[in-house]
Amino acid sequence: MVVDRAKLSSSDSAVAPEGGAASPPARGTVQAILISSNEDTRLLLRGLLRLYHHRIVFEGRGPEPLETAPPGEGPRVLVLDGDAVDGGWEAALRTALAREPSLHVILLTPDRSPEFAGRARAAGVGLVLVRPFAIGEFTEALARVSEAA
Repeated sequence: MVVDRAKLSSSDSAVAPEGGAASPPARGTVQAILISSNEDTRLLLRGLLRLYHHRIVFEGRGPEPLETAPPGEGPRVLVLDGDAVDGGWEAALRTALAREPSLHVILLTPDRSPEFAGRARAAGVGLVLVRPFAIGEFTEALARVSEAA
């Protein structure tokens, strides 16, 4: 089976139009910002977010476009693929939190070390998910964000 990623991306009705504001999320859902330079990872995470009725309001390869992303209403989460972000996860995180300090951050990484987890939390990461992770762990993380808001 061949998947045309261009069609998947261009027909994405859950992504707010560039420069446009997204509508408020339904109860129990979050508005998600998805950052990863790996197209396959973004495709997978986009599918998981949609499966659980979360709305993707912004998606990108690196931190630069976050500077112009419109602020949202309701709970918002940044799903940040720490290994596959142009410019590094720390730069993307600083950019996102400077624009929206109340943003909840989920960092995806293969690094299992307690030192890394401590450094991530000190930088403002709310939850570190170590790859490979179970789908249930990801959905629980999103549920925590929804409850926290």
